[in-house]
Amino acid sequence: MREFGALLLFVFICIQIAVAQRNELAVTIGGKFTPTGGFNIDPSFAIEGSYAGRLIHVPLAGLYFELPVAAGLKSSSSNPNSCEAIVSPLCNGTSFTTSALFVAPGVKLKLGPELPVSPYFTVGGGLAHFRGADNIGNITTNNTNTVQFGGGMDFKMAPFISFRGEVRDFYSDIAFTRVIGRNTRQHNIFTMAGIVLRF
Repeated sequence: MREFGALLLFVFICIQIAVAQRNELAVTIGGKFTPTGGFNIDPSFAIEGSYAGRLIHVPLAGLYFELPVAAGLKSSSSNPNSCEAIVSPLCNGTSFTTSALFVAPGVKLKLGPELPVSPYFTVGGGLAHFRGADNIGNITTNNTNTVQFGGGMDFKMAPFISFRGEVRDFYSDIAFTRVIGRNTRQHNIFTMAGIVLRF
């Protein structure tokens, strides 16, 4: 009976700690994949930092304001077939490297934030910055809009620390419209894992 009472007290304390934790800071690493956009873009290493502040809490759910900042580091790319007909610095070489930065604030719905396992869903919008450099030193950049959406799961490891797994898509205008010669959009999919600090 004492063991059962102690277990109930422990669960109650954990729930109170979780409810009191209104903020999250997360750092995740993984890969960026771009399956569309007119380029042959290889996967690249990616890193993301995010802040989330709770706006609303009801039993078994929380709504957060979220500010993710994600970067896809150097990725090898090859020019599309139509590139030779378009006047662009990147068309002077047969291959180039690209990098990308995304800042897309939004909202996050987290289910069971006080439980040991908490799935969540996120949506937002903001800006994307792309940089490309070909193999003879020409550089081009492009700033455009992006919409982000995705989800993940937090696994509590300690009262203030969680492990996170996440998939997020930054759906943006194409990285380099002048190279392709047309306006279209591309998926920038981040598959990430890392640590969350809750306070």
